[in-house]
Amino acid sequence: RPRMTHDANAALAQSGRVLCLKGGRVLYFGPPGGIEPGKVLAELYDVPFLRYECASHSARPPAFLAGGGGP
Repeated sequence: RPRMTHDANAALAQSGRVLCLKGGRVLYFGPPGGIEPGKVLAELYDVPFLRYECASHSARPPAFLAGGGGP
């Protein structure tokens, strides 16, 4: 069942496929694991992103942190 959200972390954690659109064009369509935060999410939201994986909870999907580009 298709769902729409602007929450990247929720979409990536709860979806089998993700569609990222910006300005009417497709930036990415595919499985959540194929998202490259430095490319797709940075272009989508116009800010740098970092991928964070919790070592103590390997069953949890990664989180994507906005503004992670540093000073």
